[in-house]
Amino acid sequence: LMLSTSLPHQFNQIYKPETNHAVFFYANEPLLLKGLVNYITNGMQDGDVCLVLATAKHAAKLQARLPQTLAAANGSLIIHSAEDMITAFMHSAQPDETQFLQLVGDLIRQFAKPGKHLRVFDESMALLWQSGNRTAVMQVEELWEKLAQLYGFSLYCMYPELHFVLDTDVRSEINRWHKQHVYISAD
Repeated sequence: LMLSTSLPHQFNQIYKPETNHAVFFYANEPLLLKGLVNYITNGMQDGDVCLVLATAKHAAKLQARLPQTLAAANGSLIIHSAEDMITAFMHSAQPDETQFLQLVGDLIRQFAKPGKHLRVFDESMALLWQSGNRTAVMQVEELWEKLAQLYGFSLYCMYPELHFVLDTDVRSEINRWHKQHVYISAD
């Protein structure tokens, strides 16, 4: 597992196959989309199954930007609504661990295929962060880690950089609960 406490600026280092959980801090929506398209395109080119939990807006933009030959690949790209997932596993502003593990675990089991790597992109944590629910974000990150240990997939998370660069306490908090993850940033 690679660890970086600094934020590298080489955009081509978006995904390293040996990492299980990468975190990408983006400065604007075009960078979010560039990172997401790169992650999914690389996965589909490698024959991976790609599960995307994103907003409807970002899912549509992802599909529009994928190379046509990849977009037509049967069964290798699965898209679900991040908002619907949040609604399904959040109760009283906190994630229900049992519900999350069952709901997301069912998706992982459904799309994990023998002999194929599974790549997951999840935008729900960024949505929770933007709504001000830091505690839920940390809990969901931990739940993803539990699933990753059980099923061995790669997880790619993205957060708006603006929420982190202006607040050193937030940056410290992110470093504390992402100690085992790879940090990616782009110019």
